[in-house]
Amino acid sequence: MLHRLLILFVSIFLIPTIVSAQCSDGNCSSVRYGVHIDINNAGISGVCVMQYQSDVVVGAIINEFGVSVLSFTYSSAKGKVKIVECLPQLNKFYVKRILRGDLKSIVPQLQRWNEGGNFEYHNSKFNIRYRFNKLT
Repeated sequence: MLHRLLILFVSIFLIPTIVSAQCSDGNCSSVRYGVHIDINNAGISGVCVMQYQSDVVVGAIINEFGVSVLSFTYSSAKGKVKIVECLPQLNKFYVKRILRGDLKSIVPQLQRWNEGGNFEYHNSKFNIRYRFNKLT
């Protein structure tokens, strides 16, 4: 129990501090989103932290228990997503291919999205719904 509380503390308070410390030169910013990913009968919910640098976005999705679900980078110059790390349950080539394609569409839209409320993306081919809610 203490181990989980420590991980939760680190993911909520220290990761944003570390990300903002890396941005001391002023040409990057970080944004936090509440995220819900619904896949047929299963779902993942947690926090998505994204650091926008000059032409690269570094992101991570962390569930409510403090476990890193997915880490990725997005290069806007190349238009490519690289999955850096993911849960063993998601570490299949076909799952990573779907996630890469979805994140390739989601991240540029999130960069332009400045409204309140939810941002939703639906992959109708595989019936996956992504919902992002900006956290302040």
